[in-house]
Amino acid sequence: MIARTLILLMASAIAAEAQLAGLLAPVGVAKAQAQNDSAQLERVVKRLQVEAGRHSLDADTLLREVGKELTTRFGVNGELRLSLVRPWGPVSMPAQDFSVSVTEAPGEGLASSFMVKVKVVAAAEEVGEWTLAVRAQLLQEMWAASGRIERGQTLRRDLLAVQRVDVLRDRQAFIPADLDPTTLETAQSIVSPRLLVRRDVADRPLVRKGQVVEVVAKQGLLAISMKALALEAGPAGALIRLRNIQSQKEFSGQILNESKVQVQF
Repeated sequence: MIARTLILLMASAIAAEAQLAGLLAPVGVAKAQAQNDSAQLERVVKRLQVEAGRHSLDADTLLREVGKELTTRFGVNGELRLSLVRPWGPVSMPAQDFSVSVTEAPGEGLASSFMVKVKVVAAAEEVGEWTLAVRAQLLQEMWAASGRIERGQTLRRDLLAVQRVDVLRDRQAFIPADLDPTTLETAQSIVSPRLLVRRDVADRPLVRKGQVVEVVAKQGLLAISMKALALEAGPAGALIRLRNIQSQKEFSGQILNESKVQVQF
């Protein structure tokens, strides 16, 4: 509607100017002027019609599509935010629907700043290909202490808080918030609001050294159960050394739960 209005206003202005020139000029000159004005009017109208059918691609829209492409390519977990190092002027496109493809990405993976080459296509027409210098943030949710947590304490959700961390800027081995904290215990005391890193925790052992456990041995329909002393601590699935309480013989078994270990014949 706006484009159509502009076309009509421009045409009216040119027509009025041509009419005034015709009144003031001699007949021959006026006729030639009218022909020139008519051609000019036609060119202006066509140009406005072409421009009215085009759309612009701004920086935010471009970066949003580039971010989607990079997220898929690198299997990104979290929110990827991009910004341009240099200003970007809107680019004209022949259609509203368009696609952005990343033709060259950083081979070493995402970083806080990198170069990326992109191509934009709209209405089967290549709009352009550019090499962009971008800054990046990758925000992921990590566990942080919400108070004081003592050494050797089993982690619980009520002891922790979730914080979003830019892992491209701070590349420590943080503990992700999608990990069940009850499978961990602290290796040292932690005070809020510190983020938990791998050296702060250890896998919580289901069986501890010196604990008496039930040992189950199965083969087909045959099953044997006995008591044994754990000579090592370990989490679920770990293989630990055991000692038969009666025979004092040592053997290995896999931890099933907090009181049961399985051995194979």
